[in-house]
Amino acid sequence: MIRQYLLTAALIFCAAITLVGQKTIKLPDGTPMTIIKKGTICYGSDVDVHGFNPAPVVKDFGKSGNTEDAEFIVEYRGFPSTHQAAIDRALEIVSSLFKSPVPIYVDADYQDLSNDSPGALAGAFFNINATNLNFNNVPHFNVWYPIPLIEKLVGFQLTGPTDADIEITVNSDANWFTDFNNPGNITSGQFDLVTVILHELFHGLGFAGFATVDENTGNGILLAGAVSGDDFPFVFDYYVENSGGDRIVSTIQDNSTAAANFLQGG
Repeated sequence: MIRQYLLTAALIFCAAITLVGQKTIKLPDGTPMTIIKKGTICYGSDVDVHGFNPAPVVKDFGKSGNTEDAEFIVEYRGFPSTHQAAIDRALEIVSSLFKSPVPIYVDADYQDLSNDSPGALAGAFFNINATNLNFNNVPHFNVWYPIPLIEKLVGFQLTGPTDADIEITVNSDANWFTDFNNPGNITSGQFDLVTVILHELFHGLGFAGFATVDENTGNGILLAGAVSGDDFPFVFDYYVENSGGDRIVSTIQDNSTAAANFLQGG
């Protein structure tokens, strides 16, 4: 059984971004696939919210497909030993929930983000496919996937240690709580590092929505995909449903007021 405190409302605001640059990799059959990096930056709140995630909820999560616990291979840069231990704990949890026969490479950096991204706790960036969406074993055609999911589906290492699947940057200026064996010791204003890293890792595994509202037109964009103008959803957005259980990418017009109303809770 896995027990994990969710200790602070540290992740209320997340902003999606795309990094410039791309590279080409090859699928097992030799077919080329272009990949780019997408990501999110998550910001802290000054509100203390303590909670507990019951073990049965996470115990039953993600038990389909491969039976091997995922292996995360991490390159740490600049972390104190206490912080690295907390990240190792988060990786242990995610590894037991996400099954894959292919190692997942992670770059983890400990940097002061207070100047570049004021209020940011951490950011996660991950490779996704920008071409060749309909590869072998893909569950849904014309849907963007993060590379760790593609590698799980094809059972083959597409990237490696020189191009990490997930890149995480943790703000060294944040007030981190790292004593994960004694979660009751957290104090006001602290952010639980295990919880934040869990959040960022799952972004890198595909739990990230890129549907958005265009600041210029006010319209909702559901099918932004990996590259601006491509009419395909990211895999997380593909599964988003309305209150009637219908997938919004199939029932709401893209680039519309109706899409904006849905995304903003209207």
